[in-house]
Amino acid sequence: MKRFKFKLEKVLKLRERAEQEAKVAYAEILQQKNAFELDNQDCERIIEETNAERQAYLNECENPDFRMFSAFDANIRALLRRIELNNREIAELQPILTEREDILREAMKQRKILEKLKEKAYEDFLLEMENEETDMIDEAALNMITHSNNSKNLISMFVLAFLRVLIF
Repeated sequence: MKRFKFKLEKVLKLRERAEQEAKVAYAEILQQKNAFELDNQDCERIIEETNAERQAYLNECENPDFRMFSAFDANIRALLRRIELNNREIAELQPILTEREDILREAMKQRKILEKLKEKAYEDFLLEMENEETDMIDEAALNMITHSNNSKNLISMFVLAFLRVLIF
């Protein structure tokens, strides 16, 4: 019995590799964007903590040192600048991320097209094999009928016909 061989297997492998490379490229930019977003969340959390510390300091001290308030404010301003810079980086990454997502989507589409072609070719192969088996059974039955009128051969012919029905 012959084996199935997809003629475009090398092209399919190239498309799979291109898709994998597109996934990696997309993931790299997405990871950078996520890192900036996580840093923003950390900055916002620190700002909240700093504001809470500032309020606690104000409530606890009878004579608050205004240099401490200046330090709290400087810390908050630095964090807000960091958030602003992160947001700029995120904005610069967004078109790149969109482009790489489009490339990934196209690579996936191209791979899926070839996979469907492969599935169709395999179905055609199975149908061809089924037809060849039917032809072989028919030929064997015909040979048995033409070469002998023996009742044993007639029984064999019925067995072959029965097997043909069972197979299909």
